[in-house]
Amino acid sequence: MARKSRQRRAIRPLPALQRGPSESRGAEAATVGWLVSALAAAVCQLGSVVAWLSRGDSVGLKYLAAYLLLAAVVSGVLSLLLLGIALRLRSVRPPPGIIWATVVVGVAPLVVAAVLQWISPA
Repeated sequence: MARKSRQRRAIRPLPALQRGPSESRGAEAATVGWLVSALAAAVCQLGSVVAWLSRGDSVGLKYLAAYLLLAAVVSGVLSLLLLGIALRLRSVRPPPGIIWATVVVGVAPLVVAAVLQWISPA
């Protein structure tokens, strides 16, 4: 028996409407940086709270909580800066829930640092 030759179908690109709007590389990079820095701020904030609550008399956990809070503040401020850049560069805005969640995550370490500075004895 003769082998049937298979004809390969050419892969056609999707029409523009099915692909969705395309963003520039700068907009994509700003969006990824914004969300990664917001995630880093949330993780550092959570680690700082856990270390602060479980510190007891341990000096090491006290310093760990302080360093994680500092990292959360830096990441949170970076997240807020990248949010403004991403919103300016993107042609399609991210969902409002994502925007507000990252704003809360970016501002929370600043509030916690201010409250801890206010209530801690000098």
